[in-house]
Amino acid sequence: MARDLIIEDSARITPRKVFGEEITILADHTQTGSYEIYVHDAPEGVGPPPHSHPWDEVFYVIEGKVDFDCGDVAKTVQSGGLVHVPAGTVHTFRYASPARVLGITSGNGAAAMFTAIDRECGGGARLGQGARGGQASRCCSTGSVALNCTNSIRLRLTQGDSREYDQ
Repeated sequence: MARDLIIEDSARITPRKVFGEEITILADHTQTGSYEIYVHDAPEGVGPPPHSHPWDEVFYVIEGKVDFDCGDVAKTVQSGGLVHVPAGTVHTFRYASPARVLGITSGNGAAAMFTAIDRECGGGARLGQGARGGQASRCCSTGSVALNCTNSIRLRLTQGDSREYDQ
């Protein structure tokens, strides 16, 4: 099946606000047929809670440094570095400096998730310290297994994570 050519000007796309990041969705699976691509821009110290999802995810660090925790592996990745996270792997990351990261996911789901978090948590869902941090603020209630923003977003968290997130 032939697909349309995709040419996007990121300056014309409204970024989603997700856990302190601004995520610009450049193309979702409805446009590409098989993957989603986006740009993360974030200040130092923010990042998502530990989570997993049914799609592979690739991060290419364009600028800055990012601390990744993927399964049993923890590594700081600088500009020019790449991380591939297989589907189902529990992972998190924290921006070790202000950074810009290109993200690509297999299949669908990430773009819809980013949009839902931005919409349901008012763009304010934020984790005070991502991957190796501990500070958290308050939000959408969390338990040891799921983060639930107004009963419509559920992110799988690692067992025992009792941090709270801003709303």
